[in-house]
Parts: sequence; C-alpha cells; structure tokens
Amino acid sequence: MMRLFQSVIVFGILFSGVSIEMMGQSNTLISFSLEDQFDINYTNAQYEGYYVLLVGGDRKGSDYCFAWSDAIKEKMENDSMKNKIKALGIADLKAAPTFFRGFIKGKFPKEMKQSVLLDWEGIFSEAYKFHDDVANIIIFNPEGNRIYISIATDVEDSQLSEIISIIHKHSIENQP
Repeated sequence: MMRLFQSVIVFGILFSGVSIEMMGQSNTLISFSLEDQFDINYTNAQYEGYYVLLVGGDRKGSDYCFAWSDAIKEKMENDSMKNKIKALGIADLKAAPTFFRGFIKGKFPKEMKQSVLLDWEGIFSEAYKFHDDVANIIIFNPEGNRIYISIATDVEDSQLSEIISIIHKHSIENQP
C-alpha cells in the first residue's frame, strides 16, 4: 500500500507541470539584512523598485560568480536599463566554520566595486536552492518577483544575451 502511495505522489509530481527542482524555492526576493566584506549592511528595502540581478554561489562557484557579474556589468555599461538594475552578489558561507570567519572575510576582493554579501547562515541558498560549484543567477522584477533563474559555469554569450533580453522584454511588457 505504501509503495502505491509513493508511486502516485511521484506520478503526480512528474505530470503536474511542476519541476521537482523548483519545489520549495522562493518566487520573490526574500527579506534580508546582511553585511558585505567591508562591514556595510544591506537590506532588501534598498532594492525595492529595481530589477535585481542576484549572482550567488559557494566557494567553488565564486570564480564563476565574479566572471558572470563582470560580464553582465560590461554588457550593461551603455544600456538604457543600467540605472534600473541593482546587482546583488551573494557568498554562500553556511559551510564555513565560525572560527574561520575573519580569515575567510579577508579573502574577498578589496575593491568596493566588488562588494559581496556574506551569507553565513545560508538564507539565500536555502530560499533559492542554490546549486554547489556554479554561479546561481536569478533576476527579480521591480515588484520583487522572480522572472529568471539559472545556473552557469563559464560565461557564454548566448546565456548572457538571454539575461539582458529577459530584462528588456519584461520592462517593455510592463510599461504603463
């Protein structure tokens, strides 16, 4: 009887149009208050009314995160949407031992333009089910609703263009 029940549940999930991977993920920008490596506090309120481009990952995914963040910034440099987007870099540090926090914090970039929020509790990775060893890329609209989610390793022009195009398309569709 239990086996039949499990089969019905699996069948229902597979054919309900709901991705197993998407189950449990937040569809909105979560409330947060986190500091970056320069001890500057950031909250979700600072991102209200903007498109939010979140790029986050763990230690092994950090190189991909920086590469994607830099590529997106470069691509958006002369874009009409530039002032309507705020970037949010997240370092998933939940696996880091408490006694190593100072040491780990010192390993982050020293330039203010490469600010990264230090997520010691893993609130972002839990809310959005971050994958390990990759860049997790999520876009939220100005109302805080998720409009794009993907994972990436090396920067690919096709995916980069897709990200920019999604922001433009969404902006045009939602003009008054």
